[in-house]
Amino acid sequence: MSEKILNEFSSRLSKAKHQLDSTKQQCETLRKEATRLEKEYEALKTEYQNAESMEASLKNQYLNSRSLNEKEAERNDRDSKELAALKETLKRLKTEKQLCENEYQRHSLYLEELVKERLDLEALATSLSEKYEVLVAEKKALNDEHQNNLALIETYTGQIQEIKNEMSTMKSIVTQTFSAQNVDTRNVQE
Repeated sequence: MSEKILNEFSSRLSKAKHQLDSTKQQCETLRKEATRLEKEYEALKTEYQNAESMEASLKNQYLNSRSLNEKEAERNDRDSKELAALKETLKRLKTEKQLCENEYQRHSLYLEELVKERLDLEALATSLSEKYEVLVAEKKALNDEHQNNLALIETYTGQIQEIKNEMSTMKSIVTQTFSAQNVDTRNVQE
């Protein structure tokens, strides 16, 4: 009977050890995955920050161009007033006006290009934000899984402790049984 108990105990101990080893491997795999994801997150974060600084730079360029365009518009107004006041210089002012319009057109095209670039950057920022949110969700899922694994480890640790307690109890029962048999054998010999 004690062999049967010992065999069952040995079987349980072997299963518990196998489960513990499996859990350790899973934890190690999860740690490696978490490290890899953190590196990817840092790379994306750096890329996002670079995009933000580029957007700020382009925004400054846009504001400068806008300011130039506003100044150009003011200059056109002044030219129009001077044209009304100085009819004798009409031909010269028409030439200047044409030059100003060409420059205005060039600035307007440049501004449109900047606006298009800004829209592209905003789309990129939105895309990066979505990727960041996905990474945050994945990190949360990995953290949840890690917590579940920690809970499993605690459960297995408790089970191992119970098995150790059972072993201790069995040892004391076996010791008591052998002690009782020795006492009975002495009594029989006497």
